[in-house]
Amino acid sequence: MGLTEEKLKRDIKTLRHGGIEAIALFMEISERLYEESGEEELQSWVTIAAHVLPEQERTEIITMLLNELFRTYDCVQSEPTEDGSQPTLN
Repeated sequence: MGLTEEKLKRDIKTLRHGGIEAIALFMEISERLYEESGEEELQSWVTIAAHVLPEQERTEIITMLLNELFRTYDCVQSEPTEDGSQPTLN
């Protein structure tokens, strides 16, 4: 991803400031890391970034992610499998 120390400092400052810009940056970097580097890099980023974000923004991100998870879960639960039974998540 090519995060330089200067860029990382700028991103941390944006996260620390909070607001919609911080949420957008957090999600953008998270998505890019997941796509380019996988789960380990994403986990490292979340560990750093989550501690820097103000509490309100952390809460908004967690709520947004949970909403999406439950929406996806509801879709999976409402679609019957080929044999007509309801699917389950393991």
